[in-house]
Amino acid sequence: MRTTITSRILGAFILIVLATSCRKDTYINPNTPPSTIEGLELSYVKININTNYQKLLFLDERTGFVADYNGGIHKTDNGGLTWIKQNTGTNLPLFDMYFLNDREGFAVGGRNSCGGDGCVPAGAIILHTSDGGNIWTSVKISVSQNTELQSITFVNNLQGYASGTGVVLVTYDGGQTWKEISPSNTGTIFTAMGFKDEQNGIILGPAGKVIKTNDGGKSWGITQPLMYGGVNSLNIVEENLVYATAGCKAYKSIDFGDTWTEVGNSLFAMGNIIFKTKNVGFTVGTGDYSGGCFGQFCGAIHYSTDGGQTWKGSKSIWEIGAIRASCFVNDRLGFVLSNGVLAKIKRL
Repeated sequence: MRTTITSRILGAFILIVLATSCRKDTYINPNTPPSTIEGLELSYVKININTNYQKLLFLDERTGFVADYNGGIHKTDNGGLTWIKQNTGTNLPLFDMYFLNDREGFAVGGRNSCGGDGCVPAGAIILHTSDGGNIWTSVKISVSQNTELQSITFVNNLQGYASGTGVVLVTYDGGQTWKEISPSNTGTIFTAMGFKDEQNGIILGPAGKVIKTNDGGKSWGITQPLMYGGVNSLNIVEENLVYATAGCKAYKSIDFGDTWTEVGNSLFAMGNIIFKTKNVGFTVGTGDYSGGCFGQFCGAIHYSTDGGQTWKGSKSIWEIGAIRASCFVNDRLGFVLSNGVLAKIKRL
């Protein structure tokens, strides 16, 4: 009997040792003094949002929003220190947001699938606010298929576009009404979209497909695809200068998406690329792996001041995990969100 008890205790002790040796706690207390990494100052704060966030958007250094998969929109007025959940009237996923100014903004999302007998997918949703994101109301839309909207953008105060699962919508009255102008025979989910003016736009899909219009969406053509599938982000900087991320690569086009060249450094997964000027831009995503049975990926942030020819930064930022949402207010200030930690980034 004593031998059996001793054996059990010894066995439990061995399991504890093994589990402890496999696990590596990669995150320090986020409420720490700012750290400096190759010309970037990073400060961290633990936030009170524990949902599956999809979009991070800051209008300035103090006012920001987080949209989540459960239909929630959270707002901060103090640079991310505290967040208040706003009433949206929906529990559908929200994937993207766009503000025309500090008062008027939009959020898009939806669900194009469901399960069980008699299932009817909820479809797409567009939300609108006219008071700076405190109150959100649903905008009536009609599309030809069950879809979910992944992105939204405006070229001026009246003309805007929203895109998603095989669908593109346009508004000419500031988002009050929307009509469908979907490309035909594209067979893709539109994951990223941008317009440089009222006529010229570009849409990217997960298979690396590049779709363009030069007549405001009346007609669409497919150009040379990106060399790596799984498009994550699209960034139109000026005229014909465009950046995109796909998988672990970053790409640059100087002819508005007709041809692409690779820029930047490879990460495990490239989450976003944002150029605020033709020279200054940032990439964020998934960095190094801690190792072990219960290891975690850390965050990666890099920046360029020469149009993507050279990059500085780090792919070993252990204060945060793999970056899931990011926003840069200008060429010196940005925010990233990961695992309940908001990091404020200043380029020194």
